[in-house]
Amino acid sequence: MAEEPESKAPKKPGANNAERRREKLAAALRANLKRRKQGSEKPENNEKPVENRRPSHE
Repeated sequence: MAEEPESKAPKKPGANNAERRREKLAAALRANLKRRKQGSEKPENNEKPVENRRPSHE
């Protein structure tokens, strides 16, 4: 998967991970939204249809 170019903000030494994680998450959310708008409703790899889920107590 191609990564988006990082923000143009000057890098601080020790730029905090939380900010980088937030940017990565925001990029992922934008990509997800774009995919949904295109109408491809393919479930993500970790989203199994509910019918196939086995109750945990079995």
